[in-house]
Amino acid sequence: SFTTTHTVTEEDILNGHVLNVATAKGDDVPDPKNPDDPKKPAGEDEQDDPTEEANASLRVVKTLTNRPAKGYFTLGETAEFDIVVTNTGNVTLTNVRLTEMLEGAEFVTGDGYNVKNGQAVIDALRPAKEGGDGESVTVKAAYTIQIKDLGMGTLKNIVAGEGKGPGKDPVSDEDEAEFSVDYVKQVNAVKTWEDEENKHETRPNAITFVLVNESTGEELARKDATAQTEWSVSFDNLPAHNADG
Repeated sequence: SFTTTHTVTEEDILNGHVLNVATAKGDDVPDPKNPDDPKKPAGEDEQDDPTEEANASLRVVKTLTNRPAKGYFTLGETAEFDIVVTNTGNVTLTNVRLTEMLEGAEFVTGDGYNVKNGQAVIDALRPAKEGGDGESVTVKAAYTIQIKDLGMGTLKNIVAGEGKGPGKDPVSDEDEAEFSVDYVKQVNAVKTWEDEENKHETRPNAITFVLVNESTGEELARKDATAQTEWSVSFDNLPAHNADG
């Protein structure tokens, strides 16, 4: 009596069963009644066992990796993300594609995947050999804060993943990472005339207000004011802070 073992393979799972055929043969045994035709002892039996069903499954986990110490991102700063894509089923996934749902978010070149037409593409993710999670790849992504984001409080960056298993329907998963952005301020400006109500008609048709960053000298915006605007302007949606807070 002896024991043999067989580790179930992905091919077995796709076939739906493991058919194990055993044969045994012995040495020729002389036959006294027919010495020219000795007996040939042999035997055979089989065991056919079903396997678990094929299960194509995908997990996507997205994480913000560079949250600022000040707690929020300012205009022009870049939020960086790790996206871990894992085969959680028992069959190989192929052509796994990731799509960033936040307009302006982009994938960054890394190991184990390619960036094609704005998507991150993983050629294949194999299952684990003995249960548990299979292969995984970490995809990098980034998003640079734009003026339209300021004042939104919290932005939600969603990534969607889709892969092909042995079935007709693709498998998919998605995850999101939230991050905070700077708020906005408003600066109002008004021109006061001391010309006895334009007694000598010396006022121009318009004047220009130029908004300048006092610490850097950078021009941030400019607007014209006229009598119709009561010689005043409003600069809206201005970043409240620079990258240093």
